[in-house]
Amino acid sequence: HVEESAYKVGQSVETGGPEKVGVFKVEAKNENVNLKLLKIDESVGQKQVAKLKSIKAGRNPQKVEACLKAVETAARGTDNLMPPILEAVKAYCSIGEICNTLRKVFGEYQETFN
Repeated sequence: HVEESAYKVGQSVETGGPEKVGVFKVEAKNENVNLKLLKIDESVGQKQVAKLKSIKAGRNPQKVEACLKAVETAARGTDNLMPPILEAVKAYCSIGEICNTLRKVFGEYQETFN
């Protein structure tokens, strides 16, 4: 369905299929273009990990657990997810913790091609 349609359109664009209005198309004039990739210094990642550890050490673990449980409960039902997610953020739950809670309920999308 949606992913198949997007895949087919992408393939059509890449192989030079019929042009569509609104599709950005660039032809490479020089195949030997030397692109500079953005490289992030490893110390930046180390600083982020240290910052996250510090934040986790200073938060209320009972509040974190309660907030993540509230996110899970809302996800299993029909309640609006935003209020419990916002409370989890205010309790310093990490994006990873919130996403893992949602994955536990909804699973993870697996792309399929026929």
